[in-house]
Amino acid sequence: MEKPKLERKLRLAGISEDDIQCSRMLAVSIARMHRVAFGEDSMPSITTFTGPSEGMSFACYFPAADEYGIRAQRISRRIDEERKRCRPAISDSEKFLPAALCSSYRSVAAWFSERMKAELSREEICFLIALHEVRHRMQVKQAGLRMFAPQSEGSDHLADQCMLLVSNAFEKARRRYAANGKPQAEIERRIDSLEFDACVVDRYALHRFHPRLTVREVRNLLFLSPR
Repeated sequence: MEKPKLERKLRLAGISEDDIQCSRMLAVSIARMHRVAFGEDSMPSITTFTGPSEGMSFACYFPAADEYGIRAQRISRRIDEERKRCRPAISDSEKFLPAALCSSYRSVAAWFSERMKAELSREEICFLIALHEVRHRMQVKQAGLRMFAPQSEGSDHLADQCMLLVSNAFEKARRRYAANGKPQAEIERRIDSLEFDACVVDRYALHRFHPRLTVREVRNLLFLSPR
């Protein structure tokens, strides 16, 4: 849909100007990220949803339709919340990790916290969301892509730290979903192996990001893989 028509549709649906701006920013980020991974000739549609969309926080890649989706409703608030959440929590780590890993996790989380003292911008959050969703398309379309798993050996020390943090976050999520009565099938759908891989890549990119990233550097982040 053409930009003026889309924005008119969003306004008629009651989407705020701030949410429209953030949706546009995210759509541009996804399109740019997609071109880095796949080139100019394979751009799927990017659909902007005006109402609630099941299981979609900011954006999603739909493999069956081969398209990206963005949830415009309250997206600016969710992005601003994410700006504050991008700091690893170290409290209660002992509840979710084997004892042998607790001290390692505390040192890793402290290291990340030192790197994350400055709050991220909306543009940086959109960059990370776009990278995450394009990685999901690569998982389906990129033959031979090697993905991260909890037992993988990282490509470097930072990748190892990212896997540890994502493993901990997934274990906490599993326990939270189970306590809230989520069916096991839904839990596994929300935090499956594909999501683990994409989360490791975007967490890694978070700590490699700088405003003057070259196309080659962004491509290296998209194609990040274990050893």
